[in-house]
Amino acid sequence: MDNVDYIWINLPKYNQGYIKGIKAFIKNAFPELAVGDEMTCPYKNCKNIKWHRKDLVYDHLICSGPSPLYATWIVEKAQVPVPNYESSDDDMDLEDNINFGDNLDEMLHRTSGPNADAKKFYSHLEEGKLPLYPDLEELGIRKLLHPVKSSDGKYLEIRAAIFDMTNIEKDLFRSVLKNAKLPYGSASNISRFVHMKERKVSGYKSHDAHFVLHYLLQFAVKKSSKPMVAIPLIRLGAFLRAIWSKVIDLSEVHKLQQEIVEIICQFETIFTQAFFDIMVHLLIHLCRELAYVSTLVV
Repeated sequence: MDNVDYIWINLPKYNQGYIKGIKAFIKNAFPELAVGDEMTCPYKNCKNIKWHRKDLVYDHLICSGPSPLYATWIVEKAQVPVPNYESSDDDMDLEDNINFGDNLDEMLHRTSGPNADAKKFYSHLEEGKLPLYPDLEELGIRKLLHPVKSSDGKYLEIRAAIFDMTNIEKDLFRSVLKNAKLPYGSASNISRFVHMKERKVSGYKSHDAHFVLHYLLQFAVKKSSKPMVAIPLIRLGAFLRAIWSKVIDLSEVHKLQQEIVEIICQFETIFTQAFFDIMVHLLIHLCRELAYVSTLVV
């Protein structure tokens, strides 16, 4: 194969020659490699192992480029020598008979109807049109959080809840998790999961969440949250440490049961009804389970 065949794979990704070469590769390789509507992706992070729809493969190769290991293979599959030229309206169009997912409606309805993910997406769109706290308005409680119409009557305005944080408070909360120095072996490197620019914490394991609830949460909320919010969360951390101790004084279990009931009651005065799922309710039963186990052991 002449060197001219290899030129386009080394062009800048915005160059028309590179773009047409990638389109030619997908057009020729998809019928041969596809299983259903997905093919392996030679993007450098997918390493020709992960399967994606061809529009996502196209995005990967255009935005980030292929793995060098598969550059020659891509050129061979493209079967079109593309010299180094600038964009031209007269160049051949390789988009014929290939859909790169630009038509969102067609992509979501290419089966007999929207798939599960599409239905979930549409459901979220519809929910976004509803008031933020309709349950509070229907129950007639927490009137400060009820949505009110704007002065022009076109929008609904939502007041900040007591548990809302400003950006400064969010940064302070995350900085505690980011800069925490932990004993060796007690937890993984939690700072890896704290993304300061995006203002989010994600990717941590269940044991990391366990450690945060037991030890780090109390320090994070002390300076970043209002006292009415911080105190119940600090009490929750103390409760969890008590029932996860290696040795538990059974005479203290009844006091712990009273403590968690008070904590949940405080939560009910702070958070909205959507906060109280089965995991929050489960806390009420932990002390009772301890009492059951103690009678079996004795």
